[in-house]
Amino acid sequence: MKKIISILFILNTISSLTFAQEPQEPQEFWEWEFEMTQFDSLIHEKIYRVSIENNQQVELIKLKKGVYKGHLNNVIWTTNKKEIRKKRISQIISIPDSIAEKLFRNFEIINFERIPDCEKIDGCKIGFDGETTFFSTETKKMNQTVSFWELTSDYYYTDNIPKEVLIARKIMKFINAEFSLEEQFNIFINRLPHGRYIYGSIIIMKKGKKVW
Repeated sequence: MKKIISILFILNTISSLTFAQEPQEPQEFWEWEFEMTQFDSLIHEKIYRVSIENNQQVELIKLKKGVYKGHLNNVIWTTNKKEIRKKRISQIISIPDSIAEKLFRNFEIINFERIPDCEKIDGCKIGFDGETTFFSTETKKMNQTVSFWELTSDYYYTDNIPKEVLIARKIMKFINAEFSLEEQFNIFINRLPHGRYIYGSIIIMKKGKKVW
């Protein structure tokens, strides 16, 4: 328990908030929603990214000199009564190097970059509404992203769960064993000033210290 509390303290103190206008021209999801590290083959060996919709991303970086880095990026948008997104608010939290290395090595053990896209897996559920989780790998020779719809939902997966889905779920368990993604996002939301916000299809009206 003491270890978890210490980790959460570090995660919530080594962070920054940035505000940005929505781009005038449409861009790809990965280009502007998250503030990602630009891969540089001179210093980077491999980058893993786990993204939940367009509001939360874990980025793990393996440098060529044997050092591991990591970041947690929380994103939310201000909105109006017409639910039009106005400004992006982004929080970047540094993950301790030791945790970044542990997660990276665990991902390598289960062959993170070899997980196929849900569309290529027999029995993998595909839908339009709901939460989508993305797994991205970037190296000098590879830049790929696969996705899973409602990955952690037991409502859609009851029995005969594809092994690839179980592996993808294991990735999320690895992360949440070190720090709770849901808790970190809630902390991020609770620190926001008064206003109207949106992430995914969820609208938040915040007034004072109370969230509706």
